[in-house]
Amino acid sequence: MPQPSSTSKRRRKKKRKDPWQLLVIGAFFILVGVTMVLAKRGELRPLPADHRGDSPSLAALSASDARAYGWFGIACGLSAVGFYVRLRLKPRE
Repeated sequence: MPQPSSTSKRRRKKKRKDPWQLLVIGAFFILVGVTMVLAKRGELRPLPADHRGDSPSLAALSASDARAYGWFGIACGLSAVGFYVRLRLKPRE
């Protein structure tokens, strides 16, 4: 049975941990947050567009609430990207 070479052992040990998932999660939060901040609708109602009849008085989300949640999503996304940058710039041990 052939013995593994020392170069293959070094390659396995030098495998870097790249938390790229943080970038994906951060980008998702930023995208959703920007969409909510830029929404022009007055109120989001849980009804289809072709609904006829009395509309309910209860809105699912007001415009100001959507913008507040949007800014929160942007802040969460930027913090995830910041964590990624911090992990990548962390000195190697």
